Amino acid sequence: MAERGLVHVYTGSGKGKTSAALGLALRAMGHGQRVAVFQFAKPPDGPSGEIALGKRLKHLEIFRFPNQYPTYGPLSDQERKEMRASTQEALDQAAEAAGGGKYDVVILDEINPLIRQKLANLRRILQLIRGRADGCEIVLTGRDAPAELIAVADYVTEFIEVKHPFQKGTPARKGIEF
Repeated sequence: MAERGLVHVYTGSGKGKTSAALGLALRAMGHGQRVAVFQFAKPPDGPSGEIALGKRLKHLEIFRFPNQYPTYGPLSDQERKEMRASTQEALDQAAEAAGGGKYDVVILDEINPLIRQKLANLRRILQLIRGRADGCEIVLTGRDAPAELIAVADYVTEFIEVKHPFQKGTPARKGIEF
């Protein structure tokens, strides 16, 4: 009988939450495990090293959805509506991935800010966690993880920003930040 997979939350203001989740994914794939990454708050066709790599690795699938941005700044009512619908579609697919037994690791990348912004339903995410197949690890990333998510997690790591090149105006760099 498979062991129950655990729940990981990577949160906080520091850089490295997605990188940590993808590092866990690489480790899992090194042992032949299958990984699904659902990326939120990122444009579906935006540049990304992980998307490029995912196309070359047989045990990694990365999913992005339309209308998943912007997450910073005010949103119009129409943008909020579209983002909620897109997020719900993504969560439905993620729940199927986590519960269907096809994947050993399911990552919900940058989901936490969407919960805070009420663009993702926390109850739906908790259902996804409870409904995962035996052995399926769930990883949730992003700033501002809610207390309810932290309470059900087995691992919680808070990343703290001490210093970052963005503070000096250095833009995001290919291969490092995306």
